[in-house]
Amino acid sequence: MSCLSLPQLPHDCFSKIRLVATDMDGTLTTKGKFTPALLQALQDLATANIKVIIVTGRSAGWVSGLSYYLPVVGAIAENGGLFYSCIKNKWFLLHRYQT
Repeated sequence: MSCLSLPQLPHDCFSKIRLVATDMDGTLTTKGKFTPALLQALQDLATANIKVIIVTGRSAGWVSGLSYYLPVVGAIAENGGLFYSCIKNKWFLLHRYQT
C-alpha cells in the first residue's frame, strides 16, 4: 500500500475529519519554534471546526500555558498520563500507575 500526498487526495476525503491529534516537538515545530505557517494552519483548522489536540511528553504546567495561546481544544501531556481540556480548563488523569 502506498501513501498519497495531500494534493493527490480527493478534496472531499477530508470532509469527515473532526479531530487531529498530533505530536508537537519536531512535528509541529521547526528548530524548536512555531512558525507563522503553523499558527495559520491551526487557526484554519479551528475555523473549519476541526479540533486539534497536542500530544507531548512535556510537563502539565508547560502544556496548559501553551494551550492557552493556541487554537487547540486540549493536550495530552506527561508522556500520556494527563489530558488537559482547554474547554473545561481542567486536567484528567489518563493512567494510574501502580506502586
